[in-house]
Amino acid sequence: MKAVKFIEMILLSLFMSLNFASCGKEDIDDSKLEGEWLFKSDVGYILDKNTNEKVDDWNEGIGENPEKAIVKKVKDNVYSIQSYIKINGNWKADGGISQFRLEGNKIIFEGSEDDVRTITTLTSDKLVIVSESEDDEYKYYEEVTYTR
Repeated sequence: MKAVKFIEMILLSLFMSLNFASCGKEDIDDSKLEGEWLFKSDVGYILDKNTNEKVDDWNEGIGENPEKAIVKKVKDNVYSIQSYIKINGNWKADGGISQFRLEGNKIIFEGSEDDVRTITTLTSDKLVIVSESEDDEYKYYEEVTYTR
């Protein structure tokens, strides 16, 4: 269930309030982005900036109820995404449809210009999205992997 919420948050406002992106833009082959992506793993941590110690970390894989996202191109560089969860053998929509735009390898969420994620890997069968942010006390890192 956490992964489904992560997918929604990736495309809405994720649980991190302040985000930053690296300065460089890297173009990706966005034709590979459309389609069905199955959640594979969610790895991340929260680091205390004062002590440089991890206050939380996680490494989650596919749970009891598999999750997926379907990405569709709306127009040039604009995509929609719908999250699903498999319950009792049936896929059910989990949350609403969200939109984002793609700028190079950056995902920028509709209505939230500060909510930026980076696509670090995009092949025909693998998608990796990284989120990095920080506030006054903590640094956040999260890497979510999807496969076809």
